Amino acid sequence: MKLTPKQYATALYEMTKGIGEKEASSVIKQFVKVLIKNNVLSLLPKILRFYTNYYNHQEGVVDLKIQTTKHLPKVAKELEKLLGGDKVSITEEIKPELLGGAIFQWDDQMVDGSLRMRLRKLEQSLTK
Repeated sequence: MKLTPKQYATALYEMTKGIGEKEASSVIKQFVKVLIKNNVLSLLPKILRFYTNYYNHQEGVVDLKIQTTKHLPKVAKELEKLLGGDKVSITEEIKPELLGGAIFQWDDQMVDGSLRMRLRKLEQSLTK
């Protein structure tokens, strides 16, 4: 039976859940050997993406993506505090084309507070 990247990721999480770093290292080495044996090592990037998502879901970690025109370390730190500290994973992406403001994405939600979006809305309201 051929496993999907999602199934491999779930299995890896279950095998490493609650064990120490040394044990986890050994399990991961064995896991990679299984991928090689099954000739699916090329799936590793997908498996790791699914693993991260599954881990975050199981452990209650909020994966927050912030898109801004420039790096804002103070904003990220304040959001981390507000959202619970160690249960928040923040990824910043610099996008000058936003013109200003920010876009926040987590789970299936998005809040677009960018200047680019505000200008589009203004343009739409003026052309109606």
